[in-house]
Amino acid sequence: MSNDTDLDPETMLRYYKGQQTVERGFRFLKDKCFHVSEVYLKKEGRIEALCMIMALSLLIYSFAE
Repeated sequence: MSNDTDLDPETMLRYYKGQQTVERGFRFLKDKCFHVSEVYLKKEGRIEALCMIMALSLLIYSFAE
């Protein structure tokens, strides 16, 4: 279901099937090898930097796949 009425059914189905790729990437980021659950950041700049590093690692991971 979508609120975008301009999408044709084939495009919507392709987007839906591509959702698994995104979920697999986030599963990779939540893996224990990153030790993210052990990181406690308070400064906003450091939180933003960690998010950028995580996004870049996900990008590299997706290219490697």
